Amino acid sequence: LLLPDLPAGGADAWRWLAKDEAFQSRVSESLPLFQDRGAFSVRIALVRLSAFVFVLPFAGLWLLWRHRDRPCLPRTAGVVVFALGLFAVTILQKRFFNSAAIGLALVAALVLVELWREAGRHARPRALRAGLACVALLGLLPTLEPYARHVENELRALRGDKQAVTGVFVAQSIAMETGLWLREHTPATSGWLDADVAPEYGVLAPWPLGHVIEYVGRRPTLVDNFGDDLDETAFAFVDGYYLSPESPAQVAAARARGVRYVVAQGGSAYLSRAPRPGDLAHALFVRDGSAEGEGRALVHHRLVHDSSGLAADAEPLFKVFELVRGARLEGRAAPGAEVELRVGVVSPRGRRFFYTASTRAGAEGRYRFRVPYPTGEHDGVQVAPLYRLKCGEEVRGVAVPLLAVREGSVLPAPALCLGAL
Repeated sequence: LLLPDLPAGGADAWRWLAKDEAFQSRVSESLPLFQDRGAFSVRIALVRLSAFVFVLPFAGLWLLWRHRDRPCLPRTAGVVVFALGLFAVTILQKRFFNSAAIGLALVAALVLVELWREAGRHARPRALRAGLACVALLGLLPTLEPYARHVENELRALRGDKQAVTGVFVAQSIAMETGLWLREHTPATSGWLDADVAPEYGVLAPWPLGHVIEYVGRRPTLVDNFGDDLDETAFAFVDGYYLSPESPAQVAAARARGVRYVVAQGGSAYLSRAPRPGDLAHALFVRDGSAEGEGRALVHHRLVHDSSGLAADAEPLFKVFELVRGARLEGRAAPGAEVELRVGVVSPRGRRFFYTASTRAGAEGRYRFRVPYPTGEHDGVQVAPLYRLKCGEEVRGVAVPLLAVREGSVLPAPALCLGAL
C-alpha cells in the first residue's frame, strides 16, 4: 500500500516472463525450453543443458535428503534452490539456460560425488564407478553438438578448403554490412552513447536490426532488439508503420519522431502479422516503392542502398530508403486524360527496376505527381536523366533535382494531350 509501484513492477515482470507482451511472444529465446518451431522438442534442452536436465528436480531433492544430517545442508539447500529456481524460469523462457547451466552443473557435480563415494562402499567399486563415469559422459555427449561445425571448419582449414557457414551467420554478416553502410554514408548524429544529447534524426528499422544500427552504424533507432521493453509506443508505431499504406499522416508522424531513413526487410518475423500488398513493408521491399505491377506508387521513400543477398544472385536482404518530401510535378493536360510516369533506376548493386505511377488530369485541366527520385546519379543510385511522361501517343520528359525531392518543391511539368483543345 505504501509502495504502489512494487506490485505494478511485479505485474510487468510477470507479463514479460509469461510472454503476454506482443514483442516477447515473437522472440525465439522467449519461447519455452521444450518448444522448437511450434512443436514439443527436447533437443534444445539436451544440447544446452545435457541429459541431466531431465532428472534435476529429483536429483536436487535426493541431494537435500542425503545431506539432511550434515553441517553442509544449508549450503546444499542454497545450491538446490538456486538451480531449481533458474530451471523453472528456463522452462518458461529458454533464454535463461546460460544461468540455469551453472546451478545444474553444481547439483550434478554434488550428486556424482555422492554416488562415487557410495560406489566405493560396494563389493565391486571399480565396475560401479566405471559405469557411473560412462553414464555421466553419455549425459554430457549432446552438449558437443554446437561444436561440431567448428571442428569441421578446423579440419577444412587444415585441408585448405572453404569454411562452412550457416544462413544465420551470413544474415548477421549482411546486417553488419548494412550498419557499416549507414555509418559511412549517412550524416553523423550527436550524442552517440550520451543519453543527455538528443540526436538530429533516427532510423526506422526492424527491431532485430536495431543493435547493429546503434553500435555498428552508430545511428539512433526507434526500436531495437529490446523491443517494447524500452518504449511500447515506439514499438507499436514501427509495427503500424510497416503494416499500413503510405499516407501523409503516417509520414508526418514519422517525421515528428525524427525519422530520416527507413530500412525494409523481407518476411514478417519482425512484424505482428504478414504484410499485405498495400502495406509499406511489402511496397518497399518487393516493389521498391513503384506502382509497377500492383498497388500505388510511394512518394516519400527514396531507395539509397541495397544490401547483399544470402547468395550471390539473391535479392538484397535489406533495403535502405531516405524519407523525403517528394518533388511535386504539375502540368496541364486535357481534363480526364490519363498520364503515366516512368523512370529507370539502377540500385548501388546494379539491380534495375522502373519507378512508375499514373494519374488523371482533373476537371480544371491539370495533372499532378509527387516523386521521390531525383534524376541523374545521387548517393550511388543511378536514375535516368528524365522522367518519362506519357499521355496517349505523346511522350515528354522532365528532370528533377535532388533538392526538390528533399524539400518538396513544385516543378513545372510539360503540357500533354492538349492538341484537340
